[in-house]
Amino acid sequence: SGRWPLLHVLAHAPDHPERSMHGSPSANDAHLVVAIYDDATGTRIEDAAIKATIRGERHGAGRHLRLEAMRIEGSVTYGGFVSLPASDRYHVDLSIQRGTDGRETQMRFLFDAASLARADAPPP
Repeated sequence: SGRWPLLHVLAHAPDHPERSMHGSPSANDAHLVVAIYDDATGTRIEDAAIKATIRGERHGAGRHLRLEAMRIEGSVTYGGFVSLPASDRYHVDLSIQRGTDGRETQMRFLFDAASLARADAPPP
């Protein structure tokens, strides 16, 4: 999983698929991107429904986001835009559902926004 400052998305050519994904982001949003794989086979999973809950350690209220499937250059990842102030560390909880049996897989990641380059820095 990862986070891309919106500047990276806006730097794409106007016809790049990422420019029109997930509605209308604000200038301070980050692009949360998740790729998931089957443990047994290592195959990328392309048919999941993923919900994310993002909670800052300093800004306690959780934000809920449904991650949308994105096919870019033949590979599927899931993503959405979310505001992540750079002064916080975030717990990102993912709820992943496949099929119709209702079972969900839960995952948690810690994201330290302060450890990354500023959102307005040029791409590496």
